Amino acid sequence: MYLKVFRPNRKYKEFYFRITFEHAVIIPLRTYWTDDICDKAYYQKGWVFKTKEECQAFCKRLNQALENIKP
Repeated sequence: MYLKVFRPNRKYKEFYFRITFEHAVIIPLRTYWTDDICDKAYYQKGWVFKTKEECQAFCKRLNQALENIKP
């Protein structure tokens, strides 16, 4: 089943922030909207942020949650 995903109110090549991983730590990444499948997937998951501060707060909560998981 194909899910129709609408892009947010972003213009082509407009910058936004999303999460990424670096040395097993989740950090913000500044990138730009290309309207490709990856952008749409990040948006669908709720991982697209307008500001770096919003993304950093989300990364902090995710890292704290992962610290509580024992392998």
